Amino acid sequence: MEDTKTRPDKATIVAFGNKSNQKLETALRDFAKDVDPSLNLRKLHDIISRITPEEYRYDWAGTDSESRSEKYRRNAWLNFTPIFYSTLTEYKNEEDSRTIPYDDLLKFCGAWMVQWHVVFPFNPEDPTGGNIANKFAWYDMAVGMRAAILSQILFYTHRKILPNQMVESLLSCAREHLTALRLPDTWAAHSNHGFFQSAGLFALSVQTPDISENSEADRKLASQRLRQYLESTFSEDGVHLEHSCEYHNFMFKSLSEIAPLLNASNDDERWIADLFERMQDAMSAMILPNRLVAPFGDGRYTTSESTIPKNPEVLNVLKPSLKSDFVKTQSTEDIEPLLSFPRGGFCSYKKRRREFDDSYLAVSAWHHSIIHKHVDELSPIWAENSVPILSDAGRYGYEGKTEDASKLRQEGYFYSDPKRVFVESAHAHNTVEIDGKSDNRRLALPYQSGLAASAKLNDGTVVIDTEIVREPLVRHQRLFIYSPSKSLVIIDELTDERWVAGDKPKQGFKKISKLFSRKSEEQNESPLPPRTYTQWHQFFPAWQVEADKSGISARFNQDWLAKYFDHSPKSKPRLLSENTIPPASYSVRAAVAAWTEEKKCHVPEVKLHHGDVDNAGRYTGWASLWPLTLKPSAAISQTITTQSKTALFASFFEIRENGSLEASVDHLEIEALPGGVRKLQYECGDDSKVIEFRRSKKGLELSFGDGSAYKISRTLVDRNYDAQALYKARAAIKGLAPTSEIFDLFKTASANGWGQAINEAAEYARSIGDDETHFKMASLAQESGDGVEALKLAQIHLNATNAAYDLSKAYSLLNYAVEQNVRAAHFYLGNLYLDKSFEGHDLAKAKNEFRKGAMRDHIGSMVQYSDILAEELNYVEAVKWLTSAAEGGSSEAHMRLGNLYCSKVQAPEYFDMTLAAKHYEKAGLAGSKVGAYEGAKIFMNPDIDVYDLDRAVVLLKIAADLGSEVAKGKLEKLRHSNSSA
Repeated sequence: MEDTKTRPDKATIVAFGNKSNQKLETALRDFAKDVDPSLNLRKLHDIISRITPEEYRYDWAGTDSESRSEKYRRNAWLNFTPIFYSTLTEYKNEEDSRTIPYDDLLKFCGAWMVQWHVVFPFNPEDPTGGNIANKFAWYDMAVGMRAAILSQILFYTHRKILPNQMVESLLSCAREHLTALRLPDTWAAHSNHGFFQSAGLFALSVQTPDISENSEADRKLASQRLRQYLESTFSEDGVHLEHSCEYHNFMFKSLSEIAPLLNASNDDERWIADLFERMQDAMSAMILPNRLVAPFGDGRYTTSESTIPKNPEVLNVLKPSLKSDFVKTQSTEDIEPLLSFPRGGFCSYKKRRREFDDSYLAVSAWHHSIIHKHVDELSPIWAENSVPILSDAGRYGYEGKTEDASKLRQEGYFYSDPKRVFVESAHAHNTVEIDGKSDNRRLALPYQSGLAASAKLNDGTVVIDTEIVREPLVRHQRLFIYSPSKSLVIIDELTDERWVAGDKPKQGFKKISKLFSRKSEEQNESPLPPRTYTQWHQFFPAWQVEADKSGISARFNQDWLAKYFDHSPKSKPRLLSENTIPPASYSVRAAVAAWTEEKKCHVPEVKLHHGDVDNAGRYTGWASLWPLTLKPSAAISQTITTQSKTALFASFFEIRENGSLEASVDHLEIEALPGGVRKLQYECGDDSKVIEFRRSKKGLELSFGDGSAYKISRTLVDRNYDAQALYKARAAIKGLAPTSEIFDLFKTASANGWGQAINEAAEYARSIGDDETHFKMASLAQESGDGVEALKLAQIHLNATNAAYDLSKAYSLLNYAVEQNVRAAHFYLGNLYLDKSFEGHDLAKAKNEFRKGAMRDHIGSMVQYSDILAEELNYVEAVKWLTSAAEGGSSEAHMRLGNLYCSKVQAPEYFDMTLAAKHYEKAGLAGSKVGAYEGAKIFMNPDIDVYDLDRAVVLLKIAADLGSEVAKGKLEKLRHSNSSA
């Protein structure tokens, strides 16, 4: 219930008036983004001290032109968080060390919080704020972020330096946040939003216990929720499961804010503290010696110095190895150089020796889901002397959402901008591209970790071995042999699993064995098409690269760095410190070789790519150093085409301290020997060096020409066999492999309970007319705990023409899918509540489900929610949600908006034929027959401002092609009138 006694009237807020102050807003934004290093707290204080109460107010809801991200930032208070934490840090200093009156700045921040609270009080009847104009006021993640800030200002100021009325208002605001965060229905359990909600609840319960009637219960609830989320998003060895070092850093920073508050006597909090320890090791492994955060997956080029945890007390609980990654003065002598995370699928070696003398190699061998996952299988990032050599294309940005039915979405791309598509693709990473295209991430089974073995040998050589089965049905094994500051060898072995025959399926679940009783018909086998493999290496843009018959040469380009430092936007993170630019004499030489059964050992043609875009719009040789920008960078590729079962690549890179570009490796050979032995040989003048290795179930056997030999134990948790079986079943269905064992292959793939494999078996059973097996397999998929499969099974029960039609079962499955965070389930559950034949028919519940789905950006839910709002005559909100759905590509939303703007009766205040034509046209271009025809009618009307016969003809043709006889008639009349004229 709202505490009205402590809520001030709007007129009593002392720091805000009714006019915007552009100078202050700009200063706050620039301070937050570190645009101007000279902009410090004193200058901000000087600006604030000259502002009268009438000179400033803040538009929390934002404007229609602003992005969802910006509106969220406003309401999460992130736009002034930097000044708040910077001020709070200085305030914690001893009083005689303070240089300016920080009390004023803290009062300013407190007044800002109070202003928000006055405008957007919490309503228990509408806990997510769905019925108010500002959709982000009580947005789940914003609530959690604000709660953490409230707890800190109330705790650290001891409620003494702020005016009493302000303190009371902040306490009232904190109580309302506490109430909102306790609610089970608004807790986003399966997303990082839920983490921030739980962290905010934890901070309030620990730092402001007196505002709660039972702070211990709140603390226990928060720690239980935190553990539940963290268990599902981190590997046992502390790696974040979203394939991005930046996102790991983001979660590490976020958890670090509450790490000093954890109590080891509580089981859940002790578990969280233990995970935080392991997260630190992983975080340190992901930071290069020059403090660049390794930009794997959806990671930007950013430095650890720019991401220091906001709470200075956190530095006191960090391990020394990680402190040195944030604070330059820390010693690094005790850092373990090689860190391996076999469960998370990440490994790195890092050693700082002295200035301009450091080494780093990291390998990503992870696939836990499709979230932030690029096609960067077994890709390395390598740096020497403070400069990356082999790097990554970066994130670019989240631009242009793909539609559900689009080819790009079916291949695993959620964004359609060609530059974004490029940075996700195989040819933007240091990996092997198969058959000229990227792996389909929608079809690929997550192998979790492909890290097979790793060790540091007696002479300091680092060995990292990896192995996965990739979606095109190719086993990819990659070995790294790294001599820090000297050389790097990368050996790829690619096995075409279409050729593998006679594998005995594993014993799976008894349920599955009973279900798979029938075999598919034998098909005529035909010769398999050849495989094409392309090995890619991406150089960091600071390298000038050349390729010729003698090999590859790369020279470090200091001019590029000078240009970068002189002209890069100040708001962008610096990739290298001006004080850590290595000597210009630094260079790299490389040689390549390949082996196939047809050609044996040979040197493939090396191609150099630098800022290229071909006729098909395919980008090669680019890097995104900061958001929404691509810069030319060198990439080299070598391709082999073969029908043999096995193919090998070898790349040898050598560091040249004297800057020489002359070839030192005279001859490089790679070959496959009997017994699974692989041999690499290279000659440097009169010196010949040999490396032989063989993989087994126990690990890697490795020997060198000097007689030294090693056995490295296998650490891989092998799920590759199951993936291989599923990929072979798919190939068999397509006629690319023997088809007699399709169901046996599905059974093997399903042995670990993988919902995706079970579901594909169900779909195959349906395709061959086995309805009984189809339904049983769909049921089994749901039993495996897969929320998506539960939704699919519910859809079977919702189909009135299906023998399994059962609304009660559908209701149960949809609720389970909602619990599993399947956003589309809200849409189907809402429609079920609308069904009058359903005994639980309830319009209010339907509206609530559609609203939940809409808040999670589900397009269908947005449209349905807007329909209900329109029926309630709430056209303001209906138009907002329809516009969001239309921006997401919904032709239905465009049609509804066209109808609304075209009607003088439904909502006269929205009548606008120009907007109606615009939305009808977009609906028509998206395939709506009615939309195309209605848009054409408007464009054909000479009395309307948008009169345009050319556009009308285009839409009429679309409508006619879609079967509109009326449109065909209109087209004939137009043709006849044109011919007559």
